[in-house]
Amino acid sequence: MFMDLGSAVLSATMALEFAATTAEVRLSDAPFVEGIIAAVVLAAAGASLDEVEREAHGAMDAKRGQLAPPAAAGPSAAGGVDVTLVNPDGLHSRPAATIVKTVSGFDATVTIVDVTSGKGPAAANSLIAIMSLGAKEGDVIRIAATGPQAADAVEAIRVMAVDGFGELAG
Repeated sequence: MFMDLGSAVLSATMALEFAATTAEVRLSDAPFVEGIIAAVVLAAAGASLDEVEREAHGAMDAKRGQLAPPAAAGPSAAGGVDVTLVNPDGLHSRPAATIVKTVSGFDATVTIVDVTSGKGPAAANSLIAIMSLGAKEGDVIRIAATGPQAADAVEAIRVMAVDGFGELAG
């Protein structure tokens, strides 16, 4: 349940007390627009409540990153591959949600860079970060990872990207 100011918190708390549900409900101070979009897309993709809450709370991170001065380059991840995006709409919400859901199954930290635009790296476990790359059809992305299952995670995303994230008419 999203809310903004003190009175909304009070109203949400009271509504929760009167709710006749056994489903787990959480109160969230995540940003309305970005947080709700991230939460809805991930929930629809089958993400857990913890994943949905984490992404909703981190929804403003991509915007903060775009407005901040460029960060110094950090250590590069091993095992990266370059792939050209073939799906017509690039890395929009559906492919981003699919990537987030996929990487959650691996013991790896995965990043994506839009090589064409130079944007990134974006954490592949963040819907908003992936979408903030603005990667579109024809752009080359670099998928890299670290961790015990890094190669498997990179390959899983590579296969999805080559397949157009299931969005190609066939």
